[in-house]
Amino acid sequence: MSRPLVAVDIDDTLIESRPAAAPESPDELVVERRRDGTRAVVDALVPGILAAIAAEATLVPATARDVQQYERLSGLWPHQPQAWAITACGAIVLRDGRQDERWQEQTR
Repeated sequence: MSRPLVAVDIDDTLIESRPAAAPESPDELVVERRRDGTRAVVDALVPGILAAIAAEATLVPATARDVQQYERLSGLWPHQPQAWAITACGAIVLRDGRQDERWQEQTR
């Protein structure tokens, strides 16, 4: 029996950016710290919700981020790397953390 697929948008949906000077909240989990001091945060409940979804479905993160930016995220996904991820606005599909060659061939 096949599993349902759940695609999840990342930026400005699950993740919000905070300026370096903003106070950290105990209700937020920092999933990325950038060199300039800004950080990306999620509600502290999000990783548990994503883990519950992943237990029942194939969870596919989708983002405009390029692969390096996507890979900087930590503590968000129940498995790292995710089995599938859509990055660079759909230009690059990752399968088990590596570029999916079939997708690359189809989009050339």
